[in-house]
Amino acid sequence: MSMSPEQKEVNKIIKNTIKEMQEVNTYKPQFDATVKIYAETQQIYNRAYKDFIISGGKMMEEYTNNSGFTNIRKTATYLAIENLRSDLVNYRNILGLTPLGLKKINDEMKAKKKTSKLTQVMSKNG
Repeated sequence: MSMSPEQKEVNKIIKNTIKEMQEVNTYKPQFDATVKIYAETQQIYNRAYKDFIISGGKMMEEYTNNSGFTNIRKTATYLAIENLRSDLVNYRNILGLTPLGLKKINDEMKAKKKTSKLTQVMSKNG
């Protein structure tokens, strides 16, 4: 059974994400489930963004509320793209692929190493 173009794109994103994580030393196989969710979200974003651009890239629209007043609001497609972008940044932070996310992971690793050394010293003396 052959893979769909969408699945091929997800697999390519997974491969590239793992490579990026390896380059900054944050990759562990335990993160594969999160990487897969990130890749699927990225693929959905890519498709939504492409459709958004093809359809004219309309960010705002007029709508009339129940009281009869006309207002301006973001289009549903643009809101979905904004939410997907936010999700993608959160996943990249979790995976250590942003400066903030990488710093957090590195700080946690340093704290873990300090705790381990303290435990070793206490074990020897205790």
